[in-house]
Amino acid sequence: MKKITIISSDDILLYQPTILNLYDLLGKDFELNIVSFSPEYLGKNKESNKNIDYITPDKVAKFIYRKLDLISNAILKRTSRYIFNHSFRVSFYRNYQARLLAKKIVAFKDNIIIAVDPMPLFVAQKVIGVVNFLSLEIIPNDPYFKKIDLDKIESVIIQNKFRYEYLFKGKGIRTFFIQNAPVKSASFFNKSNREGLIWAGTIVKDFAILDCLNFIEKHNEFKLTLKGAFEKSTKLIIESKFKHLLQSNQVEVDNNYLNVNDFIKYISTFRIGFCFYNWDILKSNINYETAPSGKLFVYLAAGVPVIASNVKAFYFLEEAGAGVLVDDYNPTTLFNAINKIESNFENYSSNAYKVFEENCFDINAIPFKDYLIKNN
Repeated sequence: MKKITIISSDDILLYQPTILNLYDLLGKDFELNIVSFSPEYLGKNKESNKNIDYITPDKVAKFIYRKLDLISNAILKRTSRYIFNHSFRVSFYRNYQARLLAKKIVAFKDNIIIAVDPMPLFVAQKVIGVVNFLSLEIIPNDPYFKKIDLDKIESVIIQNKFRYEYLFKGKGIRTFFIQNAPVKSASFFNKSNREGLIWAGTIVKDFAILDCLNFIEKHNEFKLTLKGAFEKSTKLIIESKFKHLLQSNQVEVDNNYLNVNDFIKYISTFRIGFCFYNWDILKSNINYETAPSGKLFVYLAAGVPVIASNVKAFYFLEEAGAGVLVDDYNPTTLFNAINKIESNFENYSSNAYKVFEENCFDINAIPFKDYLIKNN
């Protein structure tokens, strides 16, 4: 049986459904393993049901490189008026990760390789040669993407044509368009009572979570549940500034990890989901402007209508009658959006599920599996 290795440089594997779904889909025809970094940012939980080789960076080296990044980025930000096209991303620690990754994947040089995002792609090309590329996140001015060899990409998995053109500008590479969505069998359409508003995903201030809490503060007739992993600094802000909402149970926080099937069933008990990003991020980062997030498709898989930021990534929601897009997060704007959905809730809910069926992972990923089987 042919072997496939999926290479990632992130430490949030549990929250990357495309990688996990790809593993499950391909595991029926190939022998698979994943190379990833030990979880840290969103908790220490590991995926226990898959063949995963975790890389654990040296604690001292990690501390030193991250301190160097903090210092260098602070200096760059102060001089940003003189520096153009700089994304202020980490560099020393990222380069250290690249070296660790390079050492690790030598053992898999005879396998079919799927590299996730530019840094692993660059490393895999240097160590192995021609590989497949799974694009999950686009970092503006990514230094690693500038170093990759386009002729050493066998195929590309990406969310849509706009993102492909942004990265490859007309370069003809075998491409598969697959959304960051659950598989069809994971969907769950709840026909029983649904109550409350839901925020699902990474709970981080950059995703306009504080605007949602401001809305609840103004409209206490609603209850909001935050379901997902907390980013530490955001947690401190919420527990301080919005302590009264937590104490009154107007806002409930649930950080317990659920597998995707249970997660969707949980989401299906709510009426409306929020999917927002801070406007500054949307204006400066094409990644969020052009790709629907994984949590959006979790909402849709549960038949939950969505209120989302009015950007390219979410246009299809209004076109399909599965949600409402907003131009700001003012409490009045969100209140009106909720009322619009509630005025025809059953139709919005039904449309949400239909949109999910059209974008579910397995239907859209089968051509990629067939391609690998035929060409390897």
